[in-house]
Amino acid sequence: MLADLLRQCLTDLRAHLGRTALALLGIVWGTASVIMLVAYGTGLRDSLVEQASSGGRQMLAFFPGRSTSGVGANRGGREIKLKPEDARLLAEQIPALEHVSGGIIWWGGVYVRRGANYRRVATLGLEPDAAAIMELSPADGRWFSVRDLAHRERVVVLGAELKQQLFGSHNAVGERLEVNGVGYTVIGVLAKKGDQISSLGPPDDYKLLVPLTTFQALMSGNDEINFIAVKPRRATEHVAVETQVRKVLGTRHAFAADDRDALSVFDVMNFVDLFRNLTNAVRLFSSIVGVVTLTIGGVAVMNIMLLAVSERSREIGLRQAVGASRVDILRQFLAEGLVMTAGGGAIGMGLGWALCHGMAVTTASGTYAAAYLSSAIIFTTIGLIGLVGLLATIWPAMRAANLDPAEALRQ
Repeated sequence: MLADLLRQCLTDLRAHLGRTALALLGIVWGTASVIMLVAYGTGLRDSLVEQASSGGRQMLAFFPGRSTSGVGANRGGREIKLKPEDARLLAEQIPALEHVSGGIIWWGGVYVRRGANYRRVATLGLEPDAAAIMELSPADGRWFSVRDLAHRERVVVLGAELKQQLFGSHNAVGERLEVNGVGYTVIGVLAKKGDQISSLGPPDDYKLLVPLTTFQALMSGNDEINFIAVKPRRATEHVAVETQVRKVLGTRHAFAADDRDALSVFDVMNFVDLFRNLTNAVRLFSSIVGVVTLTIGGVAVMNIMLLAVSERSREIGLRQAVGASRVDILRQFLAEGLVMTAGGGAIGMGLGWALCHGMAVTTASGTYAAAYLSSAIIFTTIGLIGLVGLLATIWPAMRAANLDPAEALRQ
C-alpha cells in the first residue's frame, strides 16, 4: 500500500513539474540556509574560543600595580614589586595550585642576530612550570630545565614563526645566535599555534623565551618579576584560587586582598566565557534567521499545495465518487507534500554541506574559522524539515479531504 501511495505521489508530482520545482526551490534554499548559518555560527564560536584559550586554558596571570590604601610605610600609592620568592610562596601555601611560574615580559624586546639576519624581538623570562601553564610545547628540542635556571644558562626557546624568520627551513636546535650581542644556544622550537586572541606578551609563535634567572642577570639587571602565572588543579577552582593568591600576596606586601590596583589579574577562563557568550548570541541569531528562511520555504509549499487542491478539485470529486474515502484523499495529499519537502530538504542539505566545505576559511593553526558541521546540526535540520513539511501540508490536505464530492465535480 505504501509503495502504491508513493508511486501515485511521484506520478502526480511529475505531472506538474513547474509547480513542484517552485515548491522545491523554497525548501532547498531554506534547508541550505539553516545548514550554512548554524554551521558558520558554530565554527565561528569554536574558532574564537580556541584562539582565546590557546595561551593557557586555565591560566591566571597576576600583575603588580600600586596600592590604594594603607598607613605609615605601607601608605597608599606604594608600588608593589614582585620577586620569584612570591611565586614559590604561592606554591607552598595554596594546595589548589598545580603549577606556578614567575616571569618577565620585556615589550621593548632585545636585538637578535643570526648572521646577517637582525631584528628586534619582544622577550619573556620564564621558569620551567610556565610551559604547562601557558601550553608551550616544543615541537623540536626541549623546554627549560631546573638546571638551566640554577646555572643561568644562556639558552633560548623560539616561537615557530620567529624560528622561520631567523633560520628558515634549516634546523635551529643546537645553533647559536646573539641576543644583545651575547651568544645563546637554541634548545627548542615551539609547536605552531597560529592565530591567538590572547597571550602573555606577543603571540606564542613570535616569542623569544629565556630562563628567568638568565634574563635577570643579563637583561633586566635586577631580581624583580612583573607577573606571576598560575594554573589551578581543577578549572572550577579558578575563582577561589584568585581569592587565595590575593590574600597571600596581600599579607606579604601589606595591601588589602580586594585592592584591584595593587594586584590585577588576567583570568583566561573569564575571557573565554565572555567570547563564548558573545559567539553563542551570534549563533542563536544565525539559527533564527535560518529557521525563518526554512519556514518561508514551508509557506511556499503550502501555497503550492493549496493551488493544487483548487486545480484538482474535479479529480478529487471523481475519486470520492468511485469510492475513495476522506482518509484516502488526506493521505494522498499529505504524502505528496511530505515527499516534496523531503526531496527539497535532501537537496538543500547536500547544497549546504557543499557550500560549508567549499567556502570554509582555515586558520594558520588548521582549525575551521567559518564552518563546523556536526551530527547534531544535521539531525536538528532533518527534524525542522519534517516539522515544516507537516505543518505546510496538513491544511491543504484537510481542505482536499473535506471537499464535497458533488460540488467538486461541478467545478
